Amino acid sequence: MTPNEIRNFVHEHEVAVVPKKSSRLMRFLAWFLALTRINKKFLDGYVTTIGKTIYYREGWEPFHMEDDNHLRAHASTFEHEFVHVRQYEKWWVLYQISYILLPIPFGLAWFRWRWEREAYYLANIKNGASIDQCVNALWRYGWPWPRSWMRRWFEKQIQQTQDPPH
Repeated sequence: MTPNEIRNFVHEHEVAVVPKKSSRLMRFLAWFLALTRINKKFLDGYVTTIGKTIYYREGWEPFHMEDDNHLRAHASTFEHEFVHVRQYEKWWVLYQISYILLPIPFGLAWFRWRWEREAYYLANIKNGASIDQCVNALWRYGWPWPRSWMRRWFEKQIQQTQDPPH
């Protein structure tokens, strides 16, 4: 995505882009995830989208939507997060509940896997990330699905897009 495409999406979809550390919810989640040892790098390691708000991680500061270099450097991340914004717009409450609560946010969380795999496939892999990079990143989300199953799903998607129609 180009910087203008990123700015246009943010404007057209009324997306807020804010630092994680400015959000009480994000700070609480970081505390909880560190306390439970699920994820100790939530604030500084990941960008998180809830609804139409993209919470950017520490290390992006100073962040300005007018900075083309910054937007170029994080274009793949924005593209990934925009998939979640579109999912939220389409599925609204179902998306939020299923992503966050079903069955629980970690350990064979099929819905989390379902939403994230689309974003990783449409944004990360299509922008050059390897299947292993995506599987390893997803595994750090709280083990949503067995690694071998995740790998097979991505391989199948890539194969289907490469096979010519019969």
